[in-house]
Amino acid sequence: MSNIIKEAKEEFSLIKSDFIQLTDEKTFMRECSFAVQLINNSPQLQKCDPISIKGAVLNVAQTGLTLNPTNPFGYLIPSWNNKTKKYECQFRASYQGLAKLITDTGSVNSIECQVVYEGDRIKFDMASKEKVKEHVPYWLNGKEKGKIIAVYSLATLPDGTIHSESAGIQDIYDTVRAKSEAWKTYEAKKMSTCVWIKDEVEMCRKAIIRRHTKYLPKSEKWEKLNKAIELDNDDYMLDIDSPTVSFINSLLRTSIISDEQKAGIEMEITSGELKQNEASEIIEMLKQNQPDPIDSGNNYSQTDIQKKLDKQGL
Repeated sequence: MSNIIKEAKEEFSLIKSDFIQLTDEKTFMRECSFAVQLINNSPQLQKCDPISIKGAVLNVAQTGLTLNPTNPFGYLIPSWNNKTKKYECQFRASYQGLAKLITDTGSVNSIECQVVYEGDRIKFDMASKEKVKEHVPYWLNGKEKGKIIAVYSLATLPDGTIHSESAGIQDIYDTVRAKSEAWKTYEAKKMSTCVWIKDEVEMCRKAIIRRHTKYLPKSEKWEKLNKAIELDNDDYMLDIDSPTVSFINSLLRTSIISDEQKAGIEMEITSGELKQNEASEIIEMLKQNQPDPIDSGNNYSQTDIQKKLDKQGL
C-alpha cells in the first residue's frame, strides 16, 4: 500500500464525525473502503494531495451518492490545480448520479437522456404529449452509427406530464465543451486526450441533464442535487492516465542523468503543460541515457554484447 493511501486513510478519520452527521457510520466505512480501492488501483489518484482526497470523500456524503464501482453514480477524479501546483482529487457525479438525485427530490418520477446518432431515425414534436414521437436507433434502422448529432432528456413529472430538453451537438460544443478546461487544454495540444474525447457520450448526457434541471419544478429537497452540480463545475485541467507519462516516469527511474535534470523533467510533467513533441524529445533523451547493461554489471543478453562491440567499433 503506497504512502498516499496510508495518508488518505488517516485523513478519513478526521472527516468521520462530519461524514456520519450527514449519513451514518456504516455508510462512512463503506465509502472509505471504496475510496481506498479506487486509489489503490489508480497511480494518478495516488499523486493527489491527501487533504483533497479527504474533501472529495466528504463530498460523497454531501451529495448522497456513492463511489461503489457497480453503481456508477460518482467518481474520484485526479486533476492538476494550476494555482496550487498540486494534483488534487475531486468528486464528480456521473449523469446517472445526477438523474438519481433529480428523482430523489420528488420533483420528477423518472428522467432519462439519450444521444442521437446520424444513423438514427427520430421525430421530435415539442407540442405533443410524448415530445419524442419516434426514435429508432441506427442498429434497428439498418444504418451505420455515425457521429452524435443531438442529445435530449425526458422527465416524467408526478402528474404524468412529460417535460423535455434537447440540443444539437454543435450547441453542446459551443456552450459546454468550449468552456471546459480539459477541452481547452486538449485543443492546445497540451494533453493527448481528455474526457470529451474518451467519453463524449457521458459528457453530452451530463450536459443536457444539467441544462434540464434549470427548468424542472423545484422542491425543498434540491440541496444535494445543487451540491453535485456545483462540484461538477469544470474549474481545473483534468489529468489523464497517459501511457506517455507512465513511460517517461519508468525511464526516469533508471536514467543516469543528474538529479537536477530529473527534477526538471518531473516539474515539466506535473505542470500539465508538456506538449507531445516535447514528450517525444524527453523520451528519446532518456533512452540514450540508460545505464549500460555490461558496465553496470546487470544481467545482459547477447544483443547487449553486440551493441557494446558495435559502439566501440569492434
